[in-house]
Amino acid sequence: YATRSDEITDAIDMVRHFERNSVTLYDRLFISRRAILAHKSAKNYFLFRCRRKGVIKEIQDFYKTLSLRKKITIEDVEITLIKIYNPKAKEVNVFATNLPEEWLTKNIIESLYAKRWEVENSYRDFVQNLRANQWHSKHLNGILQELYAAFWLLNFTRLQIIIRQKKEKNPFA
Repeated sequence: YATRSDEITDAIDMVRHFERNSVTLYDRLFISRRAILAHKSAKNYFLFRCRRKGVIKEIQDFYKTLSLRKKITIEDVEITLIKIYNPKAKEVNVFATNLPEEWLTKNIIESLYAKRWEVENSYRDFVQNLRANQWHSKHLNGILQELYAAFWLLNFTRLQIIIRQKKEKNPFA
């Protein structure tokens, strides 16, 4: 519950509690020096899909070049910028990351970024299927109870699906 909406501050607050060496995936959140420093302090990794405008100047400049990769340093953090063409959207995406060099292949970056779809699918299921944006209560405590019940129902259902899939044998195996 918050009285303000500030994605960067919220992200920074969460990063402080993430495990060391974990990877956080961002979808066009405004990459900021504050977020980079939060990851440095927490000793974990990030992968930002960057916006074209309103971002750090070095990233804006990189969009304009023909280079596919570039290293920059921001607040004593070495960051690799990588361009990857998305054939479905017919656009070039720029990713900024502090991942180790051996992870910086097109396949690994695409694979990591694709994991974000589960977040998008969960959000869609939560809002559309469970009508989690239509509250019966007008009080915070009642809304929180509805939220917790909806989360429980969604997770319980997913666990049941996973359990049943494991029990069923593949007839083609």
